Amino acid sequence: MSDPILPMTPVTPEGATPVQPKTITLKIPQLNIQAVILGLLALVTIFQTVQLYTLKSGVATLSIKPAAAAASAPAGGSSAPAAGGSDNGLQGMVGGC
Repeated sequence: MSDPILPMTPVTPEGATPVQPKTITLKIPQLNIQAVILGLLALVTIFQTVQLYTLKSGVATLSIKPAAAAASAPAGGSSAPAAGGSDNGLQGMVGGC
């Protein structure tokens, strides 16, 4: 009978680290909170830009007419007193002379 063929394993002296097969290791950095916040801000910015563009295009097609002039105040309505007019005691209420 023939001896089975065994794979060759490196022989290391005692206490030495064994030889590891050559492999490629990819180290992917962990996702940190700053990157997540930056990504969210970018998404919000893009969303708001699309909204602004939509609003601008909607306003461009809108026809705007000037409003009619307001009617004068009714005779019995309350309004601010004219300069030099009756102050209804307001100066006394606020400590004025």
